[in-house]
Amino acid sequence: MENRSKRTVKTSSLAILLLSYLFSTNVLAIPPTVMGYIDFERLLTETPAGKRASKSFEGTLKKKQAELDKQQKTLQQFAAELEKQQGVLKPDVFNQRQADLQQQYVKLQETYVKLERELAENRTKLIQQLIKQAQPIIKDVSKQKGITMLVDRSAVIFAEDFHDITDEVKQRMK
Repeated sequence: MENRSKRTVKTSSLAILLLSYLFSTNVLAIPPTVMGYIDFERLLTETPAGKRASKSFEGTLKKKQAELDKQQKTLQQFAAELEKQQGVLKPDVFNQRQADLQQQYVKLQETYVKLERELAENRTKLIQQLIKQAQPIIKDVSKQKGITMLVDRSAVIFAEDFHDITDEVKQRMK
C-alpha cells in the first residue's frame, strides 16, 4: 500500500512539474492580437497620390455628369415641344411620340445607373491602387507600432486615437 502511495505521489509530482514547465515556457503561448486602423478616405483626400487620384476621378465624374445633363436637357426640350404640339397632332401620332419620349427617359435612367456603377468601380480601383502604393508603408508603420491586424476606419465603431496610423502613413506617402 505504501508503494502505491509513493507511486501516486511521484506520478502527481511529475504531472505538476510537467504542467508547470509547459505553462512557464512559450510552448503554449499565443501572441496577442494588436488592432489598429487607418482612414483610407483621408489618405485619398490628403496625400499627394490620393489628391492626384481624386482629381482624376473628379474629372471623370464631371465629364459623365455633363453627358447626362445634355441628354436630360434634350429630353426636356423634346417634351416641351411635344406638349406644344399636342393640339395639332393626331392622337395616334401624339401617343407614339409620347411613348418614344418615355422610352428615351427609361434609357436615360439606365444610362444614369450604368454610369453610377462605373463611377463606383472607378473609385474602388483608385482606392485599391492607393492601398497597393501605401501597403509597404502601412506594413512598416504597423510593424513599428506592434500592430498585428489593421482595418479601415469606416469599419471601426470605437477606438482610441493611438490605434490610428493614418497620420504616420500620410507623412511617408508621396
